[in-house]
Amino acid sequence: MAKKTVVRSKATSNSAKAKTKSVPKKRNPKHERKAKKRLASERFKSKSRFYRGTDISRPFDAVIANVTTETLGDDGDEKDVVWVEDHEKGIVLNQTMGLQLADDLGDDMDGWAGGTITVYTERVRNPSTGKIGPAVRVRGADTTDVEDDLDDDLEDDLDDDNFDLD
Repeated sequence: MAKKTVVRSKATSNSAKAKTKSVPKKRNPKHERKAKKRLASERFKSKSRFYRGTDISRPFDAVIANVTTETLGDDGDEKDVVWVEDHEKGIVLNQTMGLQLADDLGDDMDGWAGGTITVYTERVRNPSTGKIGPAVRVRGADTTDVEDDLDDDLEDDLDDDNFDLD
């Protein structure tokens, strides 16, 4: 912001008229910003106890520590929350995610502890606002080892009578 100074000429020094002139403000080197990498993803990260779609930049696998029922919102809705090991935030389950985990990990929610899930985002339309944005999604993690499956297939082929090495 430019600092304004009042300049009075000798001819009008006794009069009430004064001219204003803009003088650029000098920069103080003490207040110069240091070249520091500022990440919007860190600065505007959600402070909620629960994951939001904007908190997740890429899918990750996690082990379920436990599942609790939490009272959320002003109206006191009870929601199931999955808490995962090595993470401070929980994942609030909606009906779709709850049924997906039930298919992948079994119907008994108390038995989900120790199960591995994949947490990811999906772009969806918010029904109340109509805006499209990221939403948290979960599914049971694929824990099968691809290399073991390939080895099993190779052994089956070697054991097959129709397989000829000549």
